[in-house]
Amino acid sequence: MSAQPPPVRPTWVVVLASIMLLAGGYSLVAGLLKVRDPSIVFTVATNDAAGSDAQLQLNRELAAARAAAVAPHRMWVRTEAVFEILLALFTLYATAAVLSRDRNGRALTLAVGTLGIVYQLGTLPLYLSLMHDYAELGADLLAQVVIQSAGGKASADAIDAVEVARRLRAAIVGGPVVVAAVSVAGSLVLLTFFGGRRGRTLYGIGVPPDKKDPRVS
Repeated sequence: MSAQPPPVRPTWVVVLASIMLLAGGYSLVAGLLKVRDPSIVFTVATNDAAGSDAQLQLNRELAAARAAAVAPHRMWVRTEAVFEILLALFTLYATAAVLSRDRNGRALTLAVGTLGIVYQLGTLPLYLSLMHDYAELGADLLAQVVIQSAGGKASADAIDAVEVARRLRAAIVGGPVVVAAVSVAGSLVLLTFFGGRRGRTLYGIGVPPDKKDPRVS
């Protein structure tokens, strides 16, 4: 049975559509920024306009570490960014279909959820390799930033710089895994709601015409 235009927009549809809108918009902006400058994937906040000569030198070394880490992956990051932009545009299109009660909204959303999982799992090896390189080049420098932010030399004596750098390496390398896990979980939520009983009922799939309930929750 083909899908029918949903008669209402239940609360769960509005919530999920809003999340899709935010995620699609964020991914679109992020993809465009990465096409322009792939090193944006691990840009950290630094203050180049103020601070001591040592701090300015540290900022320059961090910038050099980012450039060196991204150099072998630059083409792949830009390629991944193009796919991210295309997926973001498709997500926004699917969101518009859901909010306008188009009968194809459910199918488009299921496609978004499936493509989202494929995209995250497909790009995870790239980002693991990229962040591993950055961790090796920049973790010690970032540890110095953390120690300086903690209060300068007095605090530096009480902080184990080696331990800070080790934890930063773990956080940097583990970052893509966390992002992928959260994104895959979001895609599974879309597949569960739109692909499950609520989604089928809302779009009139497998429901006799005389038993359709417009108050789908």
